[in-house]
Parts: sequence; C-alpha cells; structure tokens
Amino acid sequence: MRGFIILFTAILLSGCSSKKKIIDYNSFSISQEQLSKISTKIIFTSGLDKNKDPINDLTEFEVKNDAKSICYISWFDLDANKDYYVKVKWFGPNNEIFEQDDDVFKPNSPSYYSWLKLNLVENVTPKGKFKVQVFLNNSLVKELYFTTK
Repeated sequence: MRGFIILFTAILLSGCSSKKKIIDYNSFSISQEQLSKISTKIIFTSGLDKNKDPINDLTEFEVKNDAKSICYISWFDLDANKDYYVKVKWFGPNNEIFEQDDDVFKPNSPSYYSWLKLNLVENVTPKGKFKVQVFLNNSLVKELYFTTK
C-alpha cells in the first residue's frame, strides 16, 4: 500500500510540471529615448473582423453577457525581433483595478497589432467611466477612457 501511495504521488507531481515558459515580466524595460521613437494608435472596438481588424471605434459599450471592449493597439517603429511586453490595466468607475491583461510579442517588422479584451458581463461589470492604461515594457504609453452603460 505504501509503495502505491509513493508511486501515485510521484505520478501526480510529475503531471503538475508545466511546459509553459515562465516569464519574468519585471525584466522588460525600455529607455525613454527608445519609447519616444515608438508610436501607437489605440482604439476600443466591440469586435474584430476575419482579418483581425477592428469592426468599429467606440467610446461607449453596453454591458451584456456577450459584450466585450477590445483595446486594439497599432504599434509603429518597433525594433523587429525584439521582445516586447504589453500590459493593459482596466480601472472601473471607482478607480480601482477591475482587470489586467498582458501579452509578450516579438514583431518581425516595425509594425505590430495587438488586442486585449475586457468581457462586459452583466451583473459583474460596473457601469460608468472606465480608465485604461496601456504599458509597453512596464512604461506607461497612454491612458484612455470609455463608458459602460
């Protein structure tokens, strides 16, 4: 019986190992000079078309179970083949962090498009003015606003 428990525990622990790469997000940095060379265009949209382009440009969203606010970011003048870390902080109407989303990307050209989304779930998502902060390599790039109703 004891041998079975040891074998079972070993199998269980081996299944817990993850093949997902662990990323140290704090290791990403960018100088103000590098950041000043990068330009962005950021919009909020309710969806993407088949080409992954935004279907609209909105500042107001209705809260319902299938709704989402997508922060669509067009990056320009990036260093190709360099790792970048984008983070989006969504602050609710009470100015507390409602959600945070992030992604790591390595563009193969100076332009890159990324999108991070906030699901607008009825009875969960507050209604009012949201503040959104967009960071690149832990440096604030832009602060924007949209409203939920």
